[in-house]
Amino acid sequence: MGRCGRGGASGGMRGLGRNPVASFTYPALIPHIMEEIFSAVFGEVIAFLVLAPIGVAYLFLRYRNKARVQKELASEYENSYTNVGRVVVLNTIAALLSLAMAALVILAIVTPILNWMRV
Repeated sequence: MGRCGRGGASGGMRGLGRNPVASFTYPALIPHIMEEIFSAVFGEVIAFLVLAPIGVAYLFLRYRNKARVQKELASEYENSYTNVGRVVVLNTIAALLSLAMAALVILAIVTPILNWMRV
């Protein structure tokens, strides 16, 4: 008798119902697998088509020298124009959200003062 108990190495079919891995069926996994594949491929295509040109434009507008662009790309952005594009887009979104929040705070302060001055 081995570690598996009675019935040899397989132990019969006793433990099959309690094994969480054995309870999965392939048809249930297919949508999840397809979703992962689609999101990975689609995400990379979008990143390549949108973020990479933004990264190239940003670096060449900022440094205007191909050698300097290559140096910055290698040292700061792991040789990926897509990473540059991500940084530029996320910084732009952060700046716009900061401006929106500042405008809301100013509006919240100024509106009561203006109402008070009218009375």
